[in-house]
Amino acid sequence: MYFADRNLTVHDRGSRVRVLQLGDVNDNPLSSLRLLTRNGQEREEESCDVVKQIDRSRKGIFQCKVLTISRKRRKVQHMYHLNNAPLEFVESVKYLGVTITSDLKWTQHINNTVSKANIVLAFLRRNLRIKSSDIKATAYKTLVRPIVEYASTVCDPSSKNLIHKVEMVQRRAARFTLNRYHNTSSVTKMLQELDWTTLEQRRENDRLIMMYKIHNNLTPLSAHVYSIKQVTQLTRASQPHSYQVPYSRTESHHHSLRTVRNWNSLSSQIVSAPSVGSFRNRLTVDHSG
Repeated sequence: MYFADRNLTVHDRGSRVRVLQLGDVNDNPLSSLRLLTRNGQEREEESCDVVKQIDRSRKGIFQCKVLTISRKRRKVQHMYHLNNAPLEFVESVKYLGVTITSDLKWTQHINNTVSKANIVLAFLRRNLRIKSSDIKATAYKTLVRPIVEYASTVCDPSSKNLIHKVEMVQRRAARFTLNRYHNTSSVTKMLQELDWTTLEQRRENDRLIMMYKIHNNLTPLSAHVYSIKQVTQLTRASQPHSYQVPYSRTESHHHSLRTVRNWNSLSSQIVSAPSVGSFRNRLTVDHSG
């Protein structure tokens, strides 16, 4: 479906092509329209269904945004149009639940995620007034923790400030689970009592599991796409499944390759696991030890 001046051409799945005057529909939504078939015949048809298609198309135009990703102070911006309508320039956009900014930093995404998780945790605290710590822990793991771990293999913060913000969600959840809100209560001991791994460690495990899938071709992603190659000459500190770490000139690029360095630091017994489940178990045992 596309606009051409004031005419709207609608391509159906069948053999018919509809040509509609937008002005007629705006004046009378229930007016009839010309229906042209491929053999040139004309028919009259009610325009209700086509009007709905027009509305969806117009809404789609206003939902489209332009995001320029660059580290330059003065960004080069070009005006884009869709169906003769200029598209709005934005500094951030939410795509598939992940907030992407023009500088490719995760600050805004982490702030939004932490805020949403805290709202859900506060809801549980107000409405789940029970003494059972097991039920509270299950509620946290089911409703709160998936929020902060969504897309964690991609948006894993590297700054201490953002890592601390995410960890504070789980620390608040520990107080909620054990019902210990006194300022002298140690949250660290609560986490040990609950046997909860830090969210930072869980994100690292998720990244390594994704690396395992890439290494064993269990995902459409390929290491060659990211210019990551396996080592050809082994050293005493490397294992047979190690990868070369590309040179980084910026700190952001250096942090983006930490999964490769984490993978290279694993023992050969862990990376040679026969399945994803086995790799996850060996990884958990290695980190717990």
